[in-house]
Amino acid sequence: MKTKEISRMTALAIIVLLSTVGMYASTQLSENDSPQFEPTPPKKKCRKCSKFRPVRLFKKGQLEATFGLGLLPTFLADKAKVKLLPLAVGIEYRFSETFSLGATATHSISESKPVVLGDGVEATWTNRYSQFVLRPLVHITRIEDWDFYGGFSIGVARSGIVGQSNGKEEYLREYERHMGIESQTNGVFSGIAGLRYVLSPKWTVGAELGFGASIFTVGANYYLN
Repeated sequence: MKTKEISRMTALAIIVLLSTVGMYASTQLSENDSPQFEPTPPKKKCRKCSKFRPVRLFKKGQLEATFGLGLLPTFLADKAKVKLLPLAVGIEYRFSETFSLGATATHSISESKPVVLGDGVEATWTNRYSQFVLRPLVHITRIEDWDFYGGFSIGVARSGIVGQSNGKEEYLREYERHMGIESQTNGVFSGIAGLRYVLSPKWTVGAELGFGASIFTVGANYYLN
């Protein structure tokens, strides 16, 4: 074989070898430069993981103003006439998502049914009832935008009783002494159970059962911070 032909064949083999090495190197470089994706970990099941974000989440540090209206005053059991439904205002602070402490003041006015003191003489008594209580509550907030709670209220109440009569005042006072009718200040304790629904990031509305100034109360809370 001639030397020139051997040189040509050698050059051709070198070219083929270099081309093969270049293609292999190019393939490896392309693979190394491409982004590496790790498998996405499965999502944890969580009450906050939903298609639509909740309007508000209950959490530690929230401060709220509370407002309530008692629709079934406990004085109805005495067949009294309600002149002012129990109105309640207060404040509530959440120490955690599941525990809060509130302070509430309530006021209502009722009037007793007429009592006959004598011939043609009747009397009635107006009760101006005020109450101040602390309210430790435990909350269940697993359902988004709902707050279910229970607890108790403990505090003091003042019944300011004033009698009115169409007869002589001494007859009225004598009847009051005989029946033990007088203004009183007492300690109060009551169980509580209720629920609230979030209307907006600032407002919730709800209803409550208890045995304080009212058996059934509706109300609203306003988020302050």
